[in-house]
Amino acid sequence: MTKEHCFICGTSHSRKEWCPPDAFAVVKCECGKEFLLPIDVLFCGIGFCGDCGRDDRWSSSRATLDDMKRLWLDYGETKQ
Repeated sequence: MTKEHCFICGTSHSRKEWCPPDAFAVVKCECGKEFLLPIDVLFCGIGFCGDCGRDDRWSSSRATLDDMKRLWLDYGETKQ
């Protein structure tokens, strides 16, 4: 299989493969909002929380396969 750069996660993998969980972090605000974020984007910084409006209460951890299953459906979507 040919590996190609993936613009979703920033790694290289086959188009038929899922993005690797270790390319993502689970980012969580103290208000409870959490989402997936590619690790390379995390290093650029996180803006304000759309739920509480603050920008100083974020924590992050490496995503697991269970996190991917739980959070992938909403990945990249903005809730209004």
